[in-house]
Formats: sequence, structure tokens, C-alpha cells
Amino acid sequence: MSAPLSRRRLLQQSAGLALAGCPRSGASARRVVVIGAGLAGLSCALELNRKGRGVQLLEASERVGGRVQTQRIGGLVVELGATRILAGHDRVHAYADLFGIERTPVDPDRAGIDLAVVQGQRVAPDGAIPGGLTPGEALAWQQGRLLELYLLPLMAQLGDPLRPGWPPPDLDALDRLSLAAYLASRGASEAAIALLTLGGLSGWVDRLGILQHARHVGLDDLSSPATWLVGGNDALTEALARALTGSLEVGAAVREIRVQRNGIARLSIERRGLLSTLEAGVVVAAVPLAALRRIRLVGLSSQVRRAIDETHYVEITQSNLSFSSRFWIERGLSGRLRTDRPLQEVWPQAGAPRADPRGILTNSTTGQAAIELGAMGEAERGTFLHEQLVMAFGGPVPEPTLLSTRAWHLDALIGGGWPVFGPGQGWIQRRLQQPDGPLWLAGDHASPWPGWMQGALYSGERVAQRILAEA
Repeated sequence: MSAPLSRRRLLQQSAGLALAGCPRSGASARRVVVIGAGLAGLSCALELNRKGRGVQLLEASERVGGRVQTQRIGGLVVELGATRILAGHDRVHAYADLFGIERTPVDPDRAGIDLAVVQGQRVAPDGAIPGGLTPGEALAWQQGRLLELYLLPLMAQLGDPLRPGWPPPDLDALDRLSLAAYLASRGASEAAIALLTLGGLSGWVDRLGILQHARHVGLDDLSSPATWLVGGNDALTEALARALTGSLEVGAAVREIRVQRNGIARLSIERRGLLSTLEAGVVVAAVPLAALRRIRLVGLSSQVRRAIDETHYVEITQSNLSFSSRFWIERGLSGRLRTDRPLQEVWPQAGAPRADPRGILTNSTTGQAAIELGAMGEAERGTFLHEQLVMAFGGPVPEPTLLSTRAWHLDALIGGGWPVFGPGQGWIQRRLQQPDGPLWLAGDHASPWPGWMQGALYSGERVAQRILAEA
């Protein structure tokens, strides 16, 4: 992998752009400004550049990548944000191939039993049957098809989730149902609903719309082994940034987007405490909507403002712990764990060299539990996570080293983990796919894959293609 982009290199590149000044006013209508150098902004800018369309890419922070952030510590490589790439995530694989980045399994030792912990009971499909299930649910649980039992009848009604304008208005009746309400309407027992929403979904069953969940299940084969990029997922964001030399400026925070009567957007940009303005005929806001809400928006339609304001982002705290050995393998376990406790979800990461005996477990916690975990001090958090692992694994767990924690909801430039479209918010998903005058929205929130790198890249490409088509 090429050397990471240093802060100095990024600032030098940014300084050159800042000194370039504003072109003649006649160029404003053709100028394209992309806000945000996460995967959506990077891919959008790259696709426009590859077609000969000049772009100015502005990033408020002094690093690229957004919710892709890799940490290297003590010979280990861990992800603080986006971790897994699924087999069907073709855009991630295509860009990795473009830059010659190899993939490797997230869990190279994938074997053993996945654990689920419900109300203190450790269960697995080949073990004890959870209490409270109906006979049909118990059989489906043992066969590993409990999800299929209740969601398969819905799949035929979804249509093509990749089709522009999805979900169509004829799905509005389903759109009004939460995940919990839909499962209950299909006769699912409370015990089955608890099993189907373990982990990060446990606090969202009444707030997550059934259509968003069903689309995720329909598009992604969660049973296939997940991969990550060799050396860290930031290999892709840095490769994209290097390909955009001369277009990317960091430390440039957009404070206002004002759509003027002539259809030109006027941006107020803060650089090292100094404000300047820039006009553009096309602006792509490729930042999470929670972060976009912090920018003053003037002249947008009321519907777009409402869509931006009403999209909620999951509070999420992600922690990485290292152990002297992969103790779970010795116990015949996979290291993958979902619970209804604050621990919520755990999976192993392949961030240690193959000859290194150390093991890494990543914990992802959402909702109120994430808020509480993110507010803890490092020592308290490490002790808490260790105690939770002991309870979940049902026996002694070696003392871990807490490598890192990232509470994404506390980052003002991000605002949370992934967007949640609740009951009755199908209109928001449709509206986010359309421009509002000169303003386009790009990001996983405007894609069929909310919360995934695939969604960000897909959306960035799609917006670029539509801008080119309308030029």
C-alpha cells in the first residue's frame, strides 16, 4: 500500500487551491463543488474528473474518509468505523480493483458457533431452543431460517430496490409499518421478534421501517464471508484522494449554502478562521444529513429541508479490544456474538499478522447504550466491556487491552452511524434521490445501502452520472 496521505501533504494541497482564487463570474454556472471527502464525495468527484468535468472538493476536517477510519497501533490494524465488505458490494470491489487493493476475510479463522444471548440465556441454532417460541418458530430457528419464515413472503412485494424512486407509492401501506409491527402482524411471537432484532437492532424495532430492513435483507447476503481491504479500509479513501490531487481541499468548512434566485448556489466557506465565498452552478452535499443540518441552508424547498431535518441517525459507539490469544477459537466459538444486553454486537477482526497470536474483537453498540458507553472514561469503558464479555461468553475471558473507541454521534462533522428511515418515511428516501435546484445530495442515505461503504460509493457515482447527463 502507498504511504498514507500526511496532514502536511493535505494542507499543502489545500493551500494551493485556496490561493487559486475565484474564476470569472461567468464560470460560476458551470462550476461543480462537492462538499465532504468521504467515500460518496470522493467517488463523485473522481467520476466527474474522469469525464473531464472540473470539480472542487471541500472537506471540513483535516483528513479524508468520513466514517472510514483505520487505526494502526502496536502492530495491529483496526477499523474505527466501516469494517465489512459483503460479496454483493460490487462498487467497493470495483474501486478496490481499480487501485489494485487486495481484499482479505474480516475473520480468516471463520469457524465455530455464533452465539446469541437473550435474557441471559446463551442460545445457538444447534443448541438450546430459546423459550417462548411457537413450535413452527422453534423448528425454523433450529434450521437457521427464522428470518426467512417471516420476511420471505414480503420479498416478492418489494419490487426492485435499486430502481430510482424506490419505494414506490404503492408500498405506502407497508411503509407505515415498523419492523416490530410488521413481524407482529405476521404472527411472530415476542420471543421470535427478540431473536430477529438482536444486536444493533434491539433498540430500534419500533423506529425502523420494515421496508428499510427488508431491502437490506434482500440486497445483502449476510451469510457470505465478509472481507476488508488489506492494510485497512482507508487504503481506498487514500487512493481516491491521491487520484484527486489538485481538486481536494481539506480544512475548508462550508458554513452556508444559499440558493440564489438565478439558480446559482453561493457558499460561505471558513478556512482557518477566515470566511470567503464561492459560487457554483452545481453543489453536491456528500455529508451525512446529521452534519448537513449544521450548515445554514437558505433557499431550499420546504420538502427537502423537512427530509434533511427528519432523518435520524443511529447513535453508535464502536470499540476494539485485543487479547493475548483468540480464546474463542479454543472454545469452539466463532467470536461472533449478538445480545440484548448493552454489549449488543461483537465480531472478530483480522487486524493482527497471521503469525501473531493476538486476537481482536470489535464491539458495536447503538442507541442509548451507545450514548452511555461513549460518555465513559477509557478505564471504565474497558472494565465494562470486559464484564459484558464474561457474561456473554458464560465463563472467564482474558483481560483485554482497549485499543480504541469511536463514538460517532459525538462527532459534529458526522453526527452518527447510519440513517434510520422510520414508518411513513418512504417519501424521504424518494426525495433524497432528486436534486433541489443546484443542490444534489449524495451519501449512503441517498442509496439502497444505508450504513455501508457500498451505499456511499453507489450514490456518489450515481449523482456524478446524472450531473454529466444534464450538462
